[in-house]
Amino acid sequence: GVTSTNKRTAVNEGMSYKTTLKGVKGTDTVTIAMGGSTLADAYDSDTGVVKIDSVDGNITITVA
Repeated sequence: GVTSTNKRTAVNEGMSYKTTLKGVKGTDTVTIAMGGSTLADAYDSDTGVVKIDSVDGNITITVA
């Protein structure tokens, strides 16, 4: 039941990406990856915000 406030399916390289995840539970683990590498500081668990300053690959958001 996790949803994203950003419904875009594409972001131009070099542009920023931001979304808020709704429905994340305290026991969930959120992982943000871009281009196959995990981004340790891209998710703020206090606000639910995912923020990437400069996109340079495919973004994957996983909540488990």
